[in-house]
Amino acid sequence: MSASTATSITLERVTKVYDAPVVSDVSLEIAGGSFVTLLGPSGSGKSTILQMIGGFVPPTDGRILFGTDDVTELPPNKRPCNTIFQDLGLFPHMTVTDNVSYGLRIRGVDPGTSAKRVKAMLEIVALDGYERRRVHQLSGGQRQRVALARALVLEPSVLLLDEPLTGLDEQLRQQLRDEIGRLHRRLGATFLAVTHNQEEALSLSDRAAVLRDGKIEQVGTPRELFETPANVFVARFVGVDAMIRPEKVEPGEGAWIATVAGRRVACDPPRRRATNGGYALALRPERIRPCKPGEEADFGPVTVTGTTYKGRDVEVRSSSSLFPPINRGRCRPSAPRSTWSGNRTGLSWWRTPVRPTLHLSNDRKG
Repeated sequence: MSASTATSITLERVTKVYDAPVVSDVSLEIAGGSFVTLLGPSGSGKSTILQMIGGFVPPTDGRILFGTDDVTELPPNKRPCNTIFQDLGLFPHMTVTDNVSYGLRIRGVDPGTSAKRVKAMLEIVALDGYERRRVHQLSGGQRQRVALARALVLEPSVLLLDEPLTGLDEQLRQQLRDEIGRLHRRLGATFLAVTHNQEEALSLSDRAAVLRDGKIEQVGTPRELFETPANVFVARFVGVDAMIRPEKVEPGEGAWIATVAGRRVACDPPRRRATNGGYALALRPERIRPCKPGEEADFGPVTVTGTTYKGRDVEVRSSSSLFPPINRGRCRPSAPRSTWSGNRTGLSWWRTPVRPTLHLSNDRKG
């Protein structure tokens, strides 16, 4: 399979209504050969969108196109895609080889060709030597790779993954995440994954779509989502948990000025100007540190409420009566006494020029 055989996916104003709308007027372009993730909390509509693309759930309204072909009314077996669900759906009574070759047998591929394709795919997913094992003899990560092999051996132009790393321990998640990324780069198919884990979405995707209540809040590259989220919801969902509402905001040519607790703070401007709801100031904890003795603070003061040793650095939790707690500021293990619990200190940015960012408070895209 090469990138030239990969299929683009287009959603045109897709809506799904059960008792109430669960997906509302969603339009999305997924380029052929790209890796796109649908990211959002439970109930945001991401799995329903995946099921509609796979043909398992019909949309109430709108169109779904694979390339230029309208597949809205087609059943799953007529679409050039395969889906890997959370439960994997492996056959426990079959060997690894039998599981991987199952779809080829159903499609009537001759045994010789099937054996060659299965052998090649098991080598790709690093399961050569496991051909005769049954599912219960495999680890969780190996089962995930069998499911990947079974889907990819059919050479789909689109692969749909529903929460592919759910239920795995952290080390295994990391390994399989790297494996999925490697397979995508090697095979060149269009990958579309669903997850509620922002780290997975940011590390795997070329682009990600953040959903809330059945609508898309923002579509962008991982860097765009993290550095310039469209609003507070997106910022919080990609890991910014220190959000402060400024008393005053002054637009500028480059940096804007936000006034917080009487202190004027230079900040990066928002993606667009607020029409309602005002602004919130995003402080990225990984870019904040307690001030050194005698150093002028960029922000604060705060009271240190606790610290946690993390090896390469120390996580600092702080609070103030003037703004919400900041729970994940960082300093070096050799940090000064000002970082001890109960002490008051100012806050500084780790690097210059590094500024906090303004975001729209509760504004929705569109």
